[in-house]
Amino acid sequence: MLPIGTTLAAGTGDEKRLALIIGNSDYDTTPLKNPVNDANDMAETLKLLDFDVTLKLDLDAPGMSRAVDDFKKKLSQQKSIGFFYYAGHGVQIDGTNYLIPVNSDIGDEVDVQYKSTPAGSVLAKMQSVNQGLNIIVLDACRNNPFPSTVRSASRGLARKNAPDGSIIIYSTAPGTVAEDGRGRNGTFTEHFMRHLKEPGLSLSTTIRRTRRGVKAATNNRQVPWDSSNLTEDEYILLPKVEEVDQKKIEGEAWIEALMVNTPAQIQSFIDRFPQGVYIDAAKQRLDELMKSGVQISSLENVPKLPLTGGDGRSRPGDDAIAMIPNQPQSPEIDPGITIAVTPNDARIRIMNIVDKYKPGMKLSRNTSYDILVQRQGYLPWREMVFVDDQTSTIEIEMTKIGEPVQAEKPLFESDDAGWTTVASGEYNMGCSQSDRSCKAAEKPVTAVKVAGFKIAQNEVTVREFKAFVEDTGYETDAEINAGGFTGCWARSEKKGISRETVRWGWLTGKNWKNPGFSQTDDHPVTCVSWNDANAYTKWMTKKLGKTVRLPTEAEWEYAARAGTTRRYSQAASPSGLCEFENIADRTKSKTGSAWPNPVKCTDKYWTTAPVKTFKPNAFGLYDMLGSVSEWSGDVWLDKLPQQPVSRSANTVGDANQRVLRGGSWNGKAADVRVSTRKKAPRASRASITGFRVVIEEAIQAQK
Repeated sequence: MLPIGTTLAAGTGDEKRLALIIGNSDYDTTPLKNPVNDANDMAETLKLLDFDVTLKLDLDAPGMSRAVDDFKKKLSQQKSIGFFYYAGHGVQIDGTNYLIPVNSDIGDEVDVQYKSTPAGSVLAKMQSVNQGLNIIVLDACRNNPFPSTVRSASRGLARKNAPDGSIIIYSTAPGTVAEDGRGRNGTFTEHFMRHLKEPGLSLSTTIRRTRRGVKAATNNRQVPWDSSNLTEDEYILLPKVEEVDQKKIEGEAWIEALMVNTPAQIQSFIDRFPQGVYIDAAKQRLDELMKSGVQISSLENVPKLPLTGGDGRSRPGDDAIAMIPNQPQSPEIDPGITIAVTPNDARIRIMNIVDKYKPGMKLSRNTSYDILVQRQGYLPWREMVFVDDQTSTIEIEMTKIGEPVQAEKPLFESDDAGWTTVASGEYNMGCSQSDRSCKAAEKPVTAVKVAGFKIAQNEVTVREFKAFVEDTGYETDAEINAGGFTGCWARSEKKGISRETVRWGWLTGKNWKNPGFSQTDDHPVTCVSWNDANAYTKWMTKKLGKTVRLPTEAEWEYAARAGTTRRYSQAASPSGLCEFENIADRTKSKTGSAWPNPVKCTDKYWTTAPVKTFKPNAFGLYDMLGSVSEWSGDVWLDKLPQQPVSRSANTVGDANQRVLRGGSWNGKAADVRVSTRKKAPRASRASITGFRVVIEEAIQAQK
């Protein structure tokens, strides 16, 4: 946060930016829905503003005290901008505001004073060591959580004036109560975060805009309030960036798209500049590539376009960093690679490297290459091929145009190793007919031609994932708290029985080894992210010598439908789902909890079941709609991607947002439909997410 008029970019000043974020939701008597969400999201927001963030969730009294003391020590090391944010229960007694820890056996007013954290003490500790700007944000003005025992607690929080060089921001006015929000976040925090991310806003403008938004959202029931005593006139939260020459950027992007010259790259350009001066030429070029039979590449790191938004302003932060193309690495490794094609006079190109293909050329190992082979009179051949340390030759056999088609194969073939080979086919992807639960993300219904593929009959098991971890030493995103998330999104059940005492949240220590419930080696692995699943496929590829990957959305839904057009695939109605799937049914937990609005059948499992427990679908595949939701290889789009080739995952859009298909063990009937699709960040993980894999046998690397 910089005094107005400065030209320094965020994070380049002398002051260190430090933040302590605390979110308390899991109270024994009056649990709250959103504070943990608010804290997680606020932490991500402040990281975008270059803060060194300490995130703490569901702290008891000693934990809150330690967190504040540790924060004080960090602030004392140098001049800093200190930012303290708290979401949870708070009460005022005799004009003093107290922040309430979880697991607090508070029986009266004295307990509140000695077993809670005074908000004033937090600011006092910050002031005692930090001569820079100190900010306290309190989204803690909910109702008194102890109405029957602490009767002297006043409504809302008390007004306190901020000392020099500090500002206190309350989610609502003194003596009034804030709303916990109907969505993921509390009403105040939702609006506050939105304006924190706006470039060029001063701190006071951010607060004013937040106040207006909250008042409008609550019909004036909630009015955020602040007390400031700043030493500078204004502070800028996120500086504006310089205007850029949009035409120049578009021209450079068009040159880049032509150099790469793939349908995926041309489509990326079209999506980025839909009203640009090159749009007609781009559409014509894309049409030419598609008519020539070139497939859309499934390569993940096709260079992205460009480092600006459509409004012509550079966008700082993680989004911009994620858009910077990865630089190819080309270490010298012997022996070289030869692509042996029949016929041998075909033209060979490797589309995701700069160098022209030459027999015996050196390529980076343990990497996938986008290979295009063309020859007049033959169908173009294009696939992703994985090259490991032992690969020396890749054999490709092209198909003549007009060559007689082989006799029709069965729709699928199963083998004893747990795989099903699905023959090519065509189906309508998206909403099933007469599906009244269908959502906008499941449209438009699209006719898709599916190339044959080999898919695992069941989701990856704990045993299989354990072998990967033991062989590689891999640590999952849940174990290293990647992506700004702590542990795994899991279910905690206190005393069971009622819906209100069952909560979901980011739980420390929860991961694939301990997702919050007991599993055997034969259960599907869960608490794994898209990143974890993708790492597993790379390991499998090396082990099998064949390209192993996550299924595309088109492949997944084709396999899940298994030749049917019904919304529940094999089941004619929700009551028939328990024969095929593990879902939120009439089964109760060991502590007596029951699902609200359960599917009217019984599958006998409260959480996950061992794979292959239920009946397979018509393709011999198990648990496609229940058990755990499964990661696909695609980047999320708000509508179904219009892809002519099923084998190519969609790469257009925000590469951080990935697609989950199918329902899970806590899925209601509407959540386990065959067309259900949801988005999630690639580093997110939950005790209801897992994956299965496919093999591209046609493009295995020949050794």
